[in-house]
Amino acid sequence: MGYYIRLIKPNEIPEICDLIYQIYGDTYAYKNMYDKKNMEVLNKSKRLISFVAIGDNEEVIAHVGLRIDGSQGEMSAAFVKKEYRRHNILYELSEKVVEYGKELGLEAIYVISITSHIYSQKVASKLGFKDCAFLISCMEPMKFKGIIEKTVRESLKVTYLFYDKPDYLELYIPSSLQKVLNLIYTNLRINVIPLPESEESIREKSEINITYTDASNCYVDINRLGKDLLEELNKVITQYDNDFISNIYLYIRLEDSLVHKFYEEFTSRDFFFAGIMPGKNNNRLILQKVKEIHPDSIKINSSIGNKIFQHILESKENITLVNENKKHRYPKVI
Repeated sequence: MGYYIRLIKPNEIPEICDLIYQIYGDTYAYKNMYDKKNMEVLNKSKRLISFVAIGDNEEVIAHVGLRIDGSQGEMSAAFVKKEYRRHNILYELSEKVVEYGKELGLEAIYVISITSHIYSQKVASKLGFKDCAFLISCMEPMKFKGIIEKTVRESLKVTYLFYDKPDYLELYIPSSLQKVLNLIYTNLRINVIPLPESEESIREKSEINITYTDASNCYVDINRLGKDLLEELNKVITQYDNDFISNIYLYIRLEDSLVHKFYEEFTSRDFFFAGIMPGKNNNRLILQKVKEIHPDSIKINSSIGNKIFQHILESKENITLVNENKKHRYPKVI
């Protein structure tokens, strides 16, 4: 079996859309990738840079994309035609995407892997990506033919790779998170210098961006903490309590001097630790508010990842753990 890897050609986009449907049916998370015209626009504008593997009959047999996210890139939309799996194609495609991101001068690249299976997690680990967060129950159940037939919401693992790593970071870290954040940053080979809690008064105005998704999630990106944030957050929580949304995820800058003061406010509203999204100048603490966790549906390929996940479970006493298999509380490392 032969194949080669290159950037996608415009006339191959319909093949990609058809391949997604062959693999996932109508359950693929990125619904816009079913739309041929939308995929053409994404690739033409370079918002999605698609690499493909081409088989013996000049057919598209696999895809991995690079989505530009400011100074970072997200490696995403990775899939391989069923009969071509287990031939190292996913790894070689992913390696090409990582190399291309470096050529573009990006600061870093990250991968968000599903936790139903560990294939994509293993590829990311082999390429040097480091575990930094778990977004619990983040997606609608996916059907991955031959691998996944899920009935519970899908959780995601975030892994991160610096191209240009800082030697150290000065961050405001709540005392209860120092141990787990030290674990994550040490694994990234970055020394963190915790800054003392600020005595400055709480500013009036915040800078936030609230996004709702088709997967019934709400993402609150907090660039600047301020008093008005809590009022806006309470509105989102009301939607959560009324089952209009399933989950809420907060992204909070650890460079903001008010982190210590607001962290207690967030935890009092039942937000709990998810992890971090690192960066050279923009490190985000991720907190989440979800109704239940299905530990047995989450597979983890690394001991560091398992330790992060254990901290997540232990950081929220009132979370509902739904175990299909009662033999173990935490996922096994595979």
